[in-house]
This record gives sequence, structure tokens and C-alpha cells, in this order.
Amino acid sequence: MGTNAVLDYFYGKEADQFSFFTVPKILFTDERYKGLPCEAKMLYGIMLDRMSLSIENQWFDEQKRAFIKISTEYITENLGCGRNKALNFMKLLEEYGLIERVKHGQGKASTIYVKKFIRQEIHEQIEEDDAEKSQNQTSEKKIAVSEVTNLNIKKFKNQTSRSLESKHQEVYFQTLGSLKSAWQHMLKHALSSSPFARKHYKQVDTG
Repeated sequence: MGTNAVLDYFYGKEADQFSFFTVPKILFTDERYKGLPCEAKMLYGIMLDRMSLSIENQWFDEQKRAFIKISTEYITENLGCGRNKALNFMKLLEEYGLIERVKHGQGKASTIYVKKFIRQEIHEQIEEDDAEKSQNQTSEKKIAVSEVTNLNIKKFKNQTSRSLESKHQEVYFQTLGSLKSAWQHMLKHALSSSPFARKHYKQVDTG
């Protein structure tokens, strides 16, 4: 029976200073685990938490499989239950395929392999979906790069076309100016050297 203690709230990032047991959501949502008691699901979360200690201590067998060692007393203390219930919860986890126990005799902690909580085919489907998603993202990036490249090429062609057109106009006016200058020079020379040309030019100019 709990007391009516007044507990404070969490503020900001205060929750980060605490450790938590994590229980996979799939144990509550998947139909295969509907019959598994909540205490057994909580025990699986406790065993998952012990996996970090196993990895830290390099507890691997000859096949590189990680395992844990957990006593019945540790389970009863954390779940607040008796020994028989703790043993029953471990038996249920075995029946559901979530753990595999290797016993070492009376009074010795069993070696426990914590199994993955999703089926192999589901795991493979998740990997396939992730691979397909990654491939689609790569294709989208390639399309985006191609579109940008085509846009830059089109922009360059337009700029080049305008530049060439401007250059042609510049050459045209330069040539026209040169011809006009040459014509004026020839006319000036003709007028200065020929009285007949000067007379004829004056008639044309006035008439």
C-alpha cells in the first residue's frame, strides 16, 4: 500500500539523470504477446537492460552471441514478487521464444540468451524497406542533380547565344563604321585631286 507522498515534477532535462528499464512497445501491440503477463514483459525489459552490462564485460560465447547472468533474487527484488512467480515469468519468456536458458546446476545462475523480439521475416522486411527507401532517396537526389545540371546547361546556352548575338552586332557596326570611314576618306581624296569630281559632287549635292 503506497503512501500519499507529495512528489515533485520533472523540469527541463532533469529526467536525463535517471536510469530506466525499457520495454519494447511490440510486446503490448503484437497479437503474439497478448497472453504474456505484464510482469513477464517487464522482466524482458530488465534483461534487455542487463545486455549493456554483458557487452561491457565482453560476455560472448564461442559463436559471438551475447548472454546475461541474472539471479532469481535480483528478479524478485526488482519485480516485487516471490521466487515461484519469478521462475514462472522466466518460463513464460522461454515459451514465447524471448529468452533461452542454459542451466549450470543448483545454486548457480543460469546463462540466459536474450532473443530478438521481432520475427526474422519482419526484421528482413524492415531491412528491405530501409534499403528501398535509401534507393529511392538516392534516385531522387540523382534526378534533382540532373535537373539542376540541365538548368545550368540551358542557362549557359542562353547566355552564350546572347553573347554571340551581341558580338555579331558589335562586329557588324564596327565593319559598317570602317566602310563609312573608308568611303569618306576616298571621297575626300577624290574631291581634293579632281576639279571635275568636285564640280560633279556639288551638282549632285545641290540637286
